[in-house]
Amino acid sequence: MALEGTFKDFPISDILQLIGLQGKTGVLSLEREGQQVKVFFAEGKVAWAEDTLRDPEMRLGVLLTKSCKLERAQLEEALARQKDTKERLGSILLQMGVVNALELEEALSRQIFETVAQVFRWKEGRYRFSSLRSLDLKERLVNTLAVENLLLDAMRMIDEWPLIESQLPSFESILMVAENREERQPPGRSEEERIVLGLVDGTRTLRDIVENSPLTDFDTCKTVAQYLRSGVLQVRTRVVPESCEIVPVAASASSGKNMIPLALVLAGLLLLAVNLLSARSSLFPLLPFVPLPGKEATLASVYRAQSEVEGWRMALDRFYAQWGRWPHTLEELGEKEVGMRLQEKDPWGNRYRYRREGEGYVLSSPGEDGIDGSDDDIRGGGLLGEPGRATKLRE
Repeated sequence: MALEGTFKDFPISDILQLIGLQGKTGVLSLEREGQQVKVFFAEGKVAWAEDTLRDPEMRLGVLLTKSCKLERAQLEEALARQKDTKERLGSILLQMGVVNALELEEALSRQIFETVAQVFRWKEGRYRFSSLRSLDLKERLVNTLAVENLLLDAMRMIDEWPLIESQLPSFESILMVAENREERQPPGRSEEERIVLGLVDGTRTLRDIVENSPLTDFDTCKTVAQYLRSGVLQVRTRVVPESCEIVPVAASASSGKNMIPLALVLAGLLLLAVNLLSARSSLFPLLPFVPLPGKEATLASVYRAQSEVEGWRMALDRFYAQWGRWPHTLEELGEKEVGMRLQEKDPWGNRYRYRREGEGYVLSSPGEDGIDGSDDDIRGGGLLGEPGRATKLRE
């Protein structure tokens, strides 16, 4: 029995959750005018995704070259071989020995995520899910992806993008590194974030940086926005007539002080919408699945906690940019008028944990069980060598 309708009838996030929670196998076709995306499920997990507007083989090659895992000449050689053998590009690259299995899987996972995540930006469309007894994908080279993780990342993008976009200049703007960047840059940045900073040379536009970054477009823009906000980067002024006077725009430590509440409001509205739609979904008469409200509620709570941990981390970054140190307690953020009105307790009623550690800090929620150090903890931090973003410990 096929499940079909429009996005107005049943939102795509609910469809993905139901397929994942019920462990279904089949193909979900998502369509809008001029474009079709197919998502292949194996026992409730995403096994593959295709887009009619993007050649999956070429997209894989682009991702590998952007991440410096593959040279252009090697890609052209592999594509030439593919014309003769008709094999998948990934298999050919492995045979050539130019990429290893882990590098290939990372690129394919990213390709699947980007293909599915774009659908969340569609304003309208239709869907149809067709159940299958089994899924036979030729030369499967990537492990299946959990719907829960895909949804969390996609919902994070939906929630955070308006805030990030408001802090970015035009994509044609040229970025440069501030003279006092070492004083303003907090420790604990990830290697990928440092790579993004290395792409800024005073001649590249924001668009150039995004296109050459090994990170996703979203994460690259987010990293650039953070650097602008802390004053590490600034917009380079172009040459203009003498009659015009333009001052370089640098993001101060206090820029965006009023943005965090907006982000939390957006997160709250999104979660409210999810809850309302989930309630309506359980009454939809033609569904062949039965929603599981408990698991859906847990997913929403985890997402909310991740958003709040990320909000605290952004406030801590601003504190560091202004004072050159991390605060001793979260309350100190308010004392220095740098912190935002963030939630002191997580969705399960536990206070967020914060402690100094070495040259950085650890920030966490003990999760639903309320026990520190357990599998469901949600952590963010500014420790050396660790990415400072919220993560859920349990996969």
